Amino acid sequence: NRNYPDAIGGMHPDGFAYQTETTAFLNFEATRNFVLAANYHGGTEVVNFPLDTSNTPGTGAFSYHPHDDYFKFVSQEYAQLCQTADGNLNYMDAVYNTGQFPGTTNGAAWYSVFGGRQDCNNYFNHSKEVTVEISNLKTPLSSDLPFFWDRNRQALLNYVKQASYGLQGIVTDASGKPIHAKIYIGGTVDNSGSWVETSATNGDYHKVQIAGTYNVIFEAPGYATQTIPVTITNGVATYLNVTMIPNTSSPTASSDVTICEGQTTTLTATGSGTIKWYNAANATTSVGTGTSFTTPALNTTTSYFAESEVTLVNVRPTAVTGTSSTNTAVANRYLIFNCTTPTKLKSVLINASAAGQILVELQDSTGKMLESKVVRLTTSGSQDIALDFFLPAQNSLRLVSRQLSSTNLTVATTGFTYPLTNGTVTITANSGSGKFLPFFNWKFEPIKGLRDEVVV
Repeated sequence: NRNYPDAIGGMHPDGFAYQTETTAFLNFEATRNFVLAANYHGGTEVVNFPLDTSNTPGTGAFSYHPHDDYFKFVSQEYAQLCQTADGNLNYMDAVYNTGQFPGTTNGAAWYSVFGGRQDCNNYFNHSKEVTVEISNLKTPLSSDLPFFWDRNRQALLNYVKQASYGLQGIVTDASGKPIHAKIYIGGTVDNSGSWVETSATNGDYHKVQIAGTYNVIFEAPGYATQTIPVTITNGVATYLNVTMIPNTSSPTASSDVTICEGQTTTLTATGSGTIKWYNAANATTSVGTGTSFTTPALNTTTSYFAESEVTLVNVRPTAVTGTSSTNTAVANRYLIFNCTTPTKLKSVLINASAAGQILVELQDSTGKMLESKVVRLTTSGSQDIALDFFLPAQNSLRLVSRQLSSTNLTVATTGFTYPLTNGTVTITANSGSGKFLPFFNWKFEPIKGLRDEVVV
């Protein structure tokens, strides 16, 4: 439980490599967008809510999650239901801090923990997780398990139901195609990884939040950003489906065509970038690429959809050249860049001296974390590392190599000139003195527009 990446303690705050169980959890969570989570412990009777990590326990940075009010709300509900199931005798009513509801505590206000899975999921994975301590005995007898089940059963069921409340909906374009979008509230409400994103394949999103009225921002590469006022009520779902408007023009496909049964036909389209063909308005896998597409033999009326896909030029240099720099020399160095329109940074190229890990962070001009990711390197040498960072339209953003473990990086100090640009993203400088380029060949997610339908 102390073996996870940490916002303050870094990648290995306990001093150990990631254990088999830790890696299994990290791999599992990386393939899913969890809305709500809990992990269960013995040792006391209290619902411990984020954050556990703090440089100054109980007083400051990272002690309180940006959604502290929401965590207090669901934690209090959990503790109250446990107490009710116990007949309000003495279960789940421990008090560790003044001013907090019995049976609940802010983790860092209780005692500071580095590397806990609760904070890892909240900070890196955009989930919401609490730690439920259900037994004063660390390892209670198996014969006592029915007692704990009876007292936690309704609390657990209600906590699960909380995941279906809050703000939710589907984000698509006008044709119904799902859009991978970032959804957040401006200001400080969604700091420290507390924003959410849609499913890349389904376009659905789920944002649990304490009741209130918020200006919710929907942002996606290639689409106009939308800000929509929304009122959220506790204990119910608020639905908001959003249709996003592309910034790019649609392709022009050939006119509808009539053929005999069992025949093929060739369709054509013109437009910017690469033309891709789909067999449904919301399909995510193309059936053809290019300005022309020959259908299979058809026996029923069938629609095909042409889509323009514009790929941004990589921000160079494209090859790693330079000298190896130690992990401590690279730590907390960053590249400074501007972004003119919301863009998705898919990957960057690095050259690692050995297998290991690297913690990469996207920050705004003030150093506030926008996204943070631990990348596990399974091999040495030149390699693209996947980031999938949503870049906002801002100046003086930072791409930070916050920490490296068990590896060094090749860093270029000569042979290039700032600015490095593709017209949308421009690297203007680096932190510190002299030139210092650890991240090469920036690649971006293609920008797509609406699809034009052809009926055969």
